[in-house]
Amino acid sequence: MTGSSEYLRNLHSYHGNQNIQIADGNVLSITNVGDLNSDFRDVLVSPG
Repeated sequence: MTGSSEYLRNLHSYHGNQNIQIADGNVLSITNVGDLNSDFRDVLVSPG
């Protein structure tokens, strides 16, 4: 998960209905999904 899509490749919009719940209980929306490199694929983008 990252807050910025700046370094991701193969970026595409996220159209699912899932969110990310963080430790303090807040829920973050997923806006995009992309690849960092061949080892890190499908990285979620959730601007905070």
